[in-house]
Amino acid sequence: MDKERIHSAGLDVFEDEPPEKAQAPLLRHPRVIATGHYAWHSNVTSVAQRRRAADNMIALLTGKKTEDCLNPSF
Repeated sequence: MDKERIHSAGLDVFEDEPPEKAQAPLLRHPRVIATGHYAWHSNVTSVAQRRRAADNMIALLTGKKTEDCLNPSF
């Protein structure tokens, strides 16, 4: 970004959280926005997340397949 090959960056996920001190120069860069693994969260996603959980519970209780089943043989 200092060489302006990349104009700006939005970072939401880090290998280690909280980020290590070695990453401080990047995180303090004036054209970097960093969030604590939370940028996905909004009112819309919160409602959608609750609705999907409710739909999956209803499907499970009525003997139907859920959208997010990781072990269908269970």
